[in-house]
Amino acid sequence: CDEGEYNTVASLLVATSHSSVKLLFSGINAGEISAGSSILAFITYFALNVGLSGLPVPGGAFTATMLLGGLFGRSVGELCRDIGLVSTVSGVYAIVG
Repeated sequence: CDEGEYNTVASLLVATSHSSVKLLFSGINAGEISAGSSILAFITYFALNVGLSGLPVPGGAFTATMLLGGLFGRSVGELCRDIGLVSTVSGVYAIVG
C-alpha cells in the first residue's frame, strides 16, 4: 500500500477480534470497507474459525461469532447501498448481522 493507505482485509484479519468488531460497528468509516472486502474477510475468518474450533485451547467463540455476524451484516449493507436500496451507513447492518 502507498503511504497513508491500508488494506481493509488485512486490518480486519490481523487485528484482534475486539478491534475488528469495533471497526465494523463504526459509522465513521462509511465507504472504507467495501462489500468485496467484507465478504473476503468473512470467508477467510469463517474457514479459520471452523478449522480451529476443534483445538483443545480456549478460543473465545463469542467474539468470533460477533465478528462473523458483523462481517456478513456489513457486506449486506454495502451491497444494498451500492445498488441503491438504502442510504444508511453499513455499520448499522453490521450490528444487525
